[in-house]
Amino acid sequence: MSLRRNPRGTYFERLVAWPGPWDAEFNQLDQAVRRLRSARDRGHLRGHEYEVGMAMPADEVAVPVLVAGKDRYTRGFPCLSHLSFSLLHGVVNLLAVYRSHDFISRAYGNYLGLGRVLQFVAHESGFPAGELT
Repeated sequence: MSLRRNPRGTYFERLVAWPGPWDAEFNQLDQAVRRLRSARDRGHLRGHEYEVGMAMPADEVAVPVLVAGKDRYTRGFPCLSHLSFSLLHGVVNLLAVYRSHDFISRAYGNYLGLGRVLQFVAHESGFPAGELT
């Protein structure tokens, strides 16, 4: 079995090196982790300001995957639209929203990958991982 390389990139690349309108790429996962660490350091156990959107980030809270002007397809990559990390009772949860999806061939692999992203963000921020929706 050969591995195909998506010429439009990967979700991971978009999360850690989003090609935004700045001169440099933007690491959205790092931003989410830093915000969660800050909440931990201040003793906060709940909050919902840890967004990762997949379009254009409105500010440093959003984490987009979709790149305006580059992604013009209505189906296919990227179908992941948004990641929302929330902190509830001192546990990091993750909600993933898809705009389209081929559930038969992609859902299980994407679910496993999202579980790894949740585990990584929780570990790096110092909170336990919670639910993935």
